[in-house]
Amino acid sequence: MGSGPRFPRDLVEPAATLLTDRLVGRVVLCGSLRRLAATCGDIDLVISDGSAVVSDLVSMGLTVTSVGEPRTRLHMEHPSLRCGIEVDVWAPRPGHLGACVMHATGSARLNMVMRRWGFMHGLQLSWQGVRDRETGLWIAGETEEDCCEALGWPCVPPEMRDRPDRWIVPYLEEMERMEGV
Repeated sequence: MGSGPRFPRDLVEPAATLLTDRLVGRVVLCGSLRRLAATCGDIDLVISDGSAVVSDLVSMGLTVTSVGEPRTRLHMEHPSLRCGIEVDVWAPRPGHLGACVMHATGSARLNMVMRRWGFMHGLQLSWQGVRDRETGLWIAGETEEDCCEALGWPCVPPEMRDRPDRWIVPYLEEMERMEGV
């Protein structure tokens, strides 16, 4: 979702596989790789538990470049990419994994439209989940499916999320009607 260089998928995928194989059961591969995009700007990983994934990645030779909530950014040297590649590790709180996976998978455009839709329907969508804006209560976040259901959206496969115009038109039309009222 960043604005840095993009690399052919076939160069990035082996590095992502190396990381996910090492972290089996504790990580979900997200971002452009999960969407099956032709190019990737980074590797997005969402950890599924509170394990020491970042420490494991550092022991593999990755360098931490920034730490924040919920994302830690690391740099990975890559033999085919002179500048290396960034690895974002997302660490959601329990109960928010699905929302974080959905956010980190993207696309950025789809995330923006879904947030706008939610806002227009009294909801707040973020990497943490879906919250009722009036009560402040979380109503979904454990799975992508429950987040989409709370919003009244279909949960489309990741590979369709780069091309939302193919299925999103009715939602955009309804938003235009609501804004015109």
